[in-house]
Amino acid sequence: MSPSFAEPPNKVARTLCAPAEVAGLRRALDIVRATRDVYKTQQGLSQLTFFVGVMNVFLTAFILGNTPEYYWVWQLLKNVAMSTASYVIKYRNHQRLYLLDLCHVLGFFYIVIAFAGLLASASPHLHAIFAPFTSSKLLFLTAFGIANGPLAWAIPTFGNALVLHSAKHAVALIVHISPPFVTWAMRWHADAHERAFPGVFGVPHAKSGDAKRGTSYAESVTTMDLLVPAATLYFAWAGAHVLWLLLFGRHKGAKKTAVYGTPRAELVSDTVYHYTMRTVKPFGDVCGYEVARPSKASPILWYMAWHAGGCVGPMVLLGVWWHHYYAHCALLLMTVASCAWHGAGQYAHAMLNQNERKIRALLPDDDEDGAGGDGGGGGKKKK
Repeated sequence: MSPSFAEPPNKVARTLCAPAEVAGLRRALDIVRATRDVYKTQQGLSQLTFFVGVMNVFLTAFILGNTPEYYWVWQLLKNVAMSTASYVIKYRNHQRLYLLDLCHVLGFFYIVIAFAGLLASASPHLHAIFAPFTSSKLLFLTAFGIANGPLAWAIPTFGNALVLHSAKHAVALIVHISPPFVTWAMRWHADAHERAFPGVFGVPHAKSGDAKRGTSYAESVTTMDLLVPAATLYFAWAGAHVLWLLLFGRHKGAKKTAVYGTPRAELVSDTVYHYTMRTVKPFGDVCGYEVARPSKASPILWYMAWHAGGCVGPMVLLGVWWHHYYAHCALLLMTVASCAWHGAGQYAHAMLNQNERKIRALLPDDDEDGAGGDGGGGGKKKK
């Protein structure tokens, strides 16, 4: 049996005698148990979930590298599973309205389109029904633009983290990271897709071309060919979403008062807009959001204006990702590095700092004991 990486001695001498020492230790033990329960019950940490998370990363990398033409099928299966988990998680946390946000709406459309692609490849009869839709070049250009524009850049912007045991983090990550990798596989392995699924997708394979321009499909695409349909789709969602926020959504987002030590604050029909305004205070201040008046209308317009800039702005680089293989690979590497870095931070906090900080918070402000130590940052000293 392999030893753990920080295995303590089997037996620890019992040296605590004073009642005050015993009481302090019991209080510290309660903090440790509470932390354990959070990771076990709220985040689902277990040997099984961690194992599944590691195997998911391995299988995803293996399929993408070995059979990229089937990668979209693997992602379809994962998206169906994660979308189901997402609804369950958000239902329990009173966050069902989060599913109206851009990334979740696009995730739903991805499932529909990918499922239609499966049907189109199942039989000639179904191919005649679904292939005219799934093989649209405009559809693929739009998907490429959205995937490698706002969705890819949302990963570092929102700090999506690769937390191997957490379904909650996995759901937040997959809706952003899956589309860029699917479109990368289809863009740069288009011939393999065409051989495996002939006539099903509008990918730039060798036999496709632009008769008017006398060039291949891949060479003929310009930045505007990618930006215009992607931006049109974005503004179609944004127009509907801002109208919904002004008429209905702004009256949601009520939040019960939370007291330290009690379970997580219960959110009643929360929205991404209200959550962002509450938790990112500088951004809320810029938008004019007032905690005492969460249904105020004007901050919604500022919020959506900033949202539009953040989503459409990255689209100016779409031509670079389309025409330059290594640049596109660098973009995806950035997304992987970002989510891995933020995930590492989650584990480092849990394993190195969390319990120490909670226990130190119980000490008097002028206590100097235990000021040093790895990851401690020092205690408060007497002035």
